Amino acid sequence: MQEAEGLVWRSRASRLKHVVEAEQRAFGDVVLFKDVVVSPYPYEGSETDLGEIQRKLWRHACAQIDAMPTDKVSVTQTWLVNVDGVIRVIKGRSRKAILEAVSEGARQARLQGYATASLIGRELLCGR
Repeated sequence: MQEAEGLVWRSRASRLKHVVEAEQRAFGDVVLFKDVVVSPYPYEGSETDLGEIQRKLWRHACAQIDAMPTDKVSVTQTWLVNVDGVIRVIKGRSRKAILEAVSEGARQARLQGYATASLIGRELLCGR
């Protein structure tokens, strides 16, 4: 209902993507916003939508949940898939330093892909 409030009271409108999705869920068809093209991102799909390398990284991240430290509320790790298919953890002083290392590896064609996962509490795994 909160998403649909913007359909009635313009001052309560949320992001257009959510309003269009709310209209479709509530009424079945998009009438008010039929001419609006909504970006599919962030995409809410399943593991079957992933490519081979992405699926390999996702499964690796899921398997690492028990190995992540339990003394912190939130833990973030980044993994690389080397050109030989081996997955390894990459560490850095900051997120920026990690992304620079990933970018350098991509420029030099030393990696097939990378993933970053955050474990929040012991229940929620968020991947990028």
